[in-house]
Amino acid sequence: MKKLIFPIRFTAILLLLSLVLPGTVDAQKNADNAIFWEISGNGLARPSYLFGTYHLLSGAYLKKLPRVEGAFKAADGVVVETEMDSSKIIQMFSMLVMKDKKLSDLVSKEDYALLANEIQKSTGTPIELLGQLKPSFITVMLTVTYARAGMSSELAEYNGAPLDAYFATTGRQKKKVVSTFESTEEQMRLLFDHYTDEEQARQLVEFVRSKDEMVAVQDELLSLYLSGDLNGLYKLYQKYEKRFGDTSWLLDDRNINWMKQIPAMLDEGNRFIAVGALHLAGKKGLVELLRKEGYTVTARQVR
Repeated sequence: MKKLIFPIRFTAILLLLSLVLPGTVDAQKNADNAIFWEISGNGLARPSYLFGTYHLLSGAYLKKLPRVEGAFKAADGVVVETEMDSSKIIQMFSMLVMKDKKLSDLVSKEDYALLANEIQKSTGTPIELLGQLKPSFITVMLTVTYARAGMSSELAEYNGAPLDAYFATTGRQKKKVVSTFESTEEQMRLLFDHYTDEEQARQLVEFVRSKDEMVAVQDELLSLYLSGDLNGLYKLYQKYEKRFGDTSWLLDDRNINWMKQIPAMLDEGNRFIAVGALHLAGKKGLVELLRKEGYTVTARQVR
């Protein structure tokens, strides 16, 4: 499954995530179907805001979301999942490399030929150049490629750094306090070390075999996000979780860890928190976890 909105600049695994929820949903659930929220109450002197991102959209998309952009500009502090540390590029790249094996060692000759053909056709890269990289990284690379191919016009309309990176970079430029929930190393280990190399290879083969479906899913995912349909996104995620297996380690567990940090951030007041949109949804999503801690979390319009 990326990073759904998965969903991390690196949440492409969750991008393997049908529909909009039926019209019989009650008024409270409709009111809660949003990607932008205000956090208040529980002794807070000033409210903060929570925004769900889609990692392939750039910061230019904010022009379509004036209320979100306004909250970001007015915030004293910004919180994102992680920030890329350019000083650790070599270290991070080494985390993507299989030390004593190659992709050809992990799959059959037939599956290797399948992967070689698809990678060359989709990315223009010979498989030999990627042979020692962890299969999950290749899955992420193909996920992004498929997403951009399926919704090229929408994604091409917005240029520049991805939303998450935009918030962090612009926040620093504007002298805001910028905080992260995870280090880049933590997120890299999460995405590329959770499964064995052998299991990653098996998943990569299955991913390529399901290419047409994966492209269609990316299409639907972006469409739901652009319409602000958090409930629809979560329903789509649940559908594929049942098929591909438990992903609580990528969403629920991280939400719980983040909640250990959020109260202190909120006490500072006027924080703008931006994370992959799926982290907001469900009973173990940040919206419900914040409410359980006594905060008032109210859906807000983006326009």
